[in-house]
This record gives sequence, structure tokens and C-alpha cells, in this order.
Amino acid sequence: MTGDTEAGGTTARVLVVDDSRLMRAAFAKILGDEFDLVYATDGEHGWEALAADPAIEVVITDADMPRLDGYGLIERVRGAADPRLKALPVIMVTGAEDEASRERALAAGTTDFIIKPLDPTQLRARVRAHARLDRTQRELSATAEALRAQGAVDAVTGLCNRRELIERGNQELSFARRHGKPLAIVVFVVDAVERLHAEYGEATATELLKWTADVLRRRMRTEDTVARLGADEFAVLAPATNRLQAVVLCKRLQAALTDPPFAAPDGPMPVTISLALAVPGRERTDAFERHLEWARDQAAGVRAAGGNRLLLAERAAPAPAQAPALDTALDLLARGQGARLEPHLPALLARLLPLLDYADRRFGLATAAALRARLAQDAGPASAAGPDALEEGPDPGVRRAVEEARPHDGEG
Repeated sequence: MTGDTEAGGTTARVLVVDDSRLMRAAFAKILGDEFDLVYATDGEHGWEALAADPAIEVVITDADMPRLDGYGLIERVRGAADPRLKALPVIMVTGAEDEASRERALAAGTTDFIIKPLDPTQLRARVRAHARLDRTQRELSATAEALRAQGAVDAVTGLCNRRELIERGNQELSFARRHGKPLAIVVFVVDAVERLHAEYGEATATELLKWTADVLRRRMRTEDTVARLGADEFAVLAPATNRLQAVVLCKRLQAALTDPPFAAPDGPMPVTISLALAVPGRERTDAFERHLEWARDQAAGVRAAGGNRLLLAERAAPAPAQAPALDTALDLLARGQGARLEPHLPALLARLLPLLDYADRRFGLATAAALRARLAQDAGPASAAGPDALEEGPDPGVRRAVEEARPHDGEG
């Protein structure tokens, strides 16, 4: 094996899957000087080789083999969870007159065909082309991943940046609301950064930021997301953390940044921080970014008032927007804008309850009862007054609509 298949000088690795010793020898004679060949005697053996060797760039497979044939191998490759395997070029070897095999291989997901008897020039050209394509795709994927990672990381501290935090925050908030789990957002400002920058310069202030990031990395849980938001602002996104647990987290952060202290130019310096805490409720109309920005504003206010403390004020829930009229809602659906109705869906369904009650009595259904129970569940837990009574939940309008739409005694 001598030649290089790419300008970079790395020889492409090709997996040859064939149960015939003569065919394996033929591939070795034609391709062995240019490619790094590995061999498998059937589809199962080939699949094991692919799973164990990520350097394989092209697969050449026969159709008929024991244990697992070429078609089964191609189907496994195309159905793989690993994107690298799923996109791997696979060339099937078929007979000149074997149209049925080629059709079956195409249906399984083959990339190309080589016809027996082997044409050395055509075989080398095909393998070169597919190896070059696979390498290009890998390089593009690696570049895209590197750019994505670079765009998600703060250059100074190596923590997540604000954009990445918002992306993860929206995902975590959606999960928390869907599964009824708590979620906490802690934002804090490092009080001394501006002073150190003014007294000792940017390099010392940057060292403090890096030191703070290291402390956060050591103290936070694996599932927490830690980010730098701005010059001296940091945030922690803590899934499955209620308000009391988040307060404990804030106290631990304050202690961790105080002892051991930061090594400032004028001696050890306990680092104080100004914190604010947001714990989103069940309201579905508020995006993660609004909770984050509220906490940032509160933390800035804490520092302006002297710093070195945790603000425990709660953010007021946003006032629910008025649900549209039913005819307006139907018009939005007809125009493909149903997503605009999501925040108002419970209130709209509650308005339909009297009609559904009538339909239930008329046709012997139970639609209204099931819908009423679901709306009651979403609006809030049952109170001591009975299973049909509702506490004032996050959407009082839905609660009132459900209660007003209950069937009255003697209604027929």
C-alpha cells in the first residue's frame, strides 16, 4: 500500500465484505496499493468491523453471503443511530445481468454498484470518488460542530454564553411545564470586577472572571447549565430545583466564592456577589428570556444598592391576554395559524362546554365531563369544597368559565 488518496496524505480505509477468498484477493490486487483495506467474510462480521472502526470511509459488499447478506448489511447501515454510519458510502457488487439485485439494493439504500467481472479502472475511480465525498462530508460536519460549539461558548471563561443559555433555558422550561417540574434561574453579578479593572487593569479583572468560572464548574451539578451573560454577570440554570432549594444554592455560591478567597494583587480577597432568583411558574405565555432578563435587572439593582446579598422578591405573573372570540379562533385555524391559539386553548374550550353538555344529553356522550375534568386539572388542584371546586389557579378566567358552564340541577 503506497499511494495517498487525498492531498492531506491520509490513505482512505475501505471495508471489503465478501465471503469469497478469490474476490477478496481480487480487491486486494486492484485496490491494495492505493487504499487501506480491511476485510470481513459476511454481513455480521462487516457490521462488527464498522461499529469498531470509525476510520472506515467506504464499504464494498457482496450481495449473497451467509449469516447476514449485503442487503441486510446496507439496511443496518442506513438505520444506524450514529450519523457517521448512516451516511457511509456503500458499494454493492452485482452481476452484469442482475437487474433484480440492483433494484433490491437501491431499495435498501446502496450508494453505488460495481459489476462483475471487476473493471480495475472503474473500481478505483468509484472508490476514490466515494472516499473523497465521505471525507468532505466529515470535514463539513466537524467544521459545523466546531462553529456551533464556538458560538455557544464564552471566549473568556469557557462557560456557555447568553445565546446558548437561552436555547437550553427554553428547552428546560418547556420540559418543566410539560412534566410539572420546578426550574430555577439564578443570576448574579461579581461585585468587585469593576473595582479591580479600575485599580489593576483588565488582566486582573479577567483573572477574577476565570477564577469565578472555575469555582462554578466545580460546585454545580452535571445537569446545571452555567453561563456568563455579560462583563461581570453569570447565571445558573438549575432543573428540578424549587424555590427553597434555589435559595440554598445561592447561599452555597456565596460561601464558595468567599472561602478560599481570590488572590488579588493586594492580597487575598473574598469575592462577594449580588444575586437574584427567578422560579418560573406554570404560565405558558412567558418565554425563558423574559424570566432571565427580569433576574438580570434585579441583580443589577442589588449591586447598585450596595451588593453582597440575595434578592428574594418574586416576579409578578404576567396578566393573561384576552382569548379571541370563537369565530375569530376558527378563522385563525382556517388560515393555518392555530399556534396563536395555544395560550387561549383552555379558555376557548371552556366556552364550548354548554354546547358539549347539550350534545352529550342529545347523543348519550360524555365529552363535556371529560373536558371539564381536564380543564379543572390544568386550572389548579381541587379545594376542600369538593372534587369539582377549583382553587384560584394561574388562569382565573378558565376557572370561571368552567364553573359557569357546569350543568345546573334540573337542566334538561
